[in-house]
Amino acid sequence: AHQEDATLSTLKSLADAYKRQGRTEDQIAVWRNAYEQAGINEKRQIIKQLSTALLEQGDVKAALDAQLDLIKKDQDPVQKRRLFESQLTLATRTQQLPWLKKRYTELVSQEPFARFYPEALWLVHQASGDMEAAYQALKRAYYMAGDNHKELLYQLGELADRSKDLQAAIYYLRQLIASDECGPDMESWKLLVEMLEKDLRVAEAEVDLAALPEAG
Repeated sequence: AHQEDATLSTLKSLADAYKRQGRTEDQIAVWRNAYEQAGINEKRQIIKQLSTALLEQGDVKAALDAQLDLIKKDQDPVQKRRLFESQLTLATRTQQLPWLKKRYTELVSQEPFARFYPEALWLVHQASGDMEAAYQALKRAYYMAGDNHKELLYQLGELADRSKDLQAAIYYLRQLIASDECGPDMESWKLLVEMLEKDLRVAEAEVDLAALPEAG
């Protein structure tokens, strides 16, 4: 770790020297070359410097593309999601969501068995305000998740409801409630009852309402 810190410090000194001289292409080349040669742990550090240098030059798409390269390479799901959240924030702030949507749509097609990309695409569509497309992407992620789908059920229920697919919304929420070994939380129950009432299934809603866990 000390060696990594020393190497990063040396690279930063060199890049800063190029920056002061107005040699921005050389500054970016320092970080890009270091990124290409680094292992995955070092890449996570270098990508921040490379993205910053590209953004300072006004090349937002190149910064997003550099982040995407690491997202594709990193096998740690926590690190992958963390970088994606940063990428989504940048794309939203710089009005590059259409670019991000295009890239993740391509990745969903290129990597049909990878759950991460439809999940990412769901969040990109949601940030763009396209709830129907978000719902379709999340459904794909859900069916690919196998036994690890529980965390997606509540979001699916909400998105199905917003997409006017009330029958599916009720189905997903009932799946969530049935799968909760510790007992369903009050929020899930209440949302299900609201949906049943909206669907004019008043008798079912009354039964579920009577089964609501006691608050507190």
